[in-house]
Amino acid sequence: MRNSNSAFIETRDPRLLFADCSSAVDVLLWFIPFAEVLTYPFVFFVTFIHEGGHALAAFSNRNTVESLSTRQTEWRDLHHTGCNVSQMLVSSAGYIVR
Repeated sequence: MRNSNSAFIETRDPRLLFADCSSAVDVLLWFIPFAEVLTYPFVFFVTFIHEGGHALAAFSNRNTVESLSTRQTEWRDLHHTGCNVSQMLVSSAGYIVR
């Protein structure tokens, strides 16, 4: 008789396995002292992509982006022009990208 777990493992999407492994590594690095030094380039890249999502939403609403900045302390800022409805769409767009 075949093990029921082996069929589950064989039919799993490799992308889900990658997501599970990367999540496990993320949780392990959370508890290792000074691991943020190793993960900082990834955090900086994700922050830049996140802010880029805000900028794309501003461009799609025919607004202009005055500045986009990320700093070493993960502090980020995006200044754009637009009305209240446009600002609501732009502010929620970063979470879609992340």
